[in-house]
Amino acid sequence: MIMRYKSTGRAELREIGDAILLPKKGAIENMDNKVLILNNVAAYLWKQLTEGVTREDIVADALTRFKVQEDELSKDLAYFVETVVHLGLLAEAPSAKPRKPRESPPGESGDRQYRHPKLYLYDLETDEETAFGPHVRGRSYVHRAVTRGWHGGCC
Repeated sequence: MIMRYKSTGRAELREIGDAILLPKKGAIENMDNKVLILNNVAAYLWKQLTEGVTREDIVADALTRFKVQEDELSKDLAYFVETVVHLGLLAEAPSAKPRKPRESPPGESGDRQYRHPKLYLYDLETDEETAFGPHVRGRSYVHRAVTRGWHGGCC
């Protein structure tokens, strides 16, 4: 069965310069007064996943958009999906209607620099930003919670 995903509605995507996920008050433990900032690749993956595009179609499309190897992209996509599912922001939706990725605007195909998809936790009260994910060795509570799912504990 081909797996698709849908937003759980616990966070809302806003694009204000950067793409941010704004968690709803009380929807995610320890996330009040915090936002998640997505880099360009993470924002692209989020949009594709929440529109019901399959992982296979995302990889095929991203390979035409970014300068990246397929195995690196597939691994990063798997980590990203695992992260947002673990945080409760995406859920599996096996019955979602299949969709193809949006067409790339002219001049965008294959020439964009690829960066590993990253989420940054930004605390609105302390003005601190913490990156977390498989490419970061931080020690935030979000990092500890997510890495427990990736490999059983903090790195």
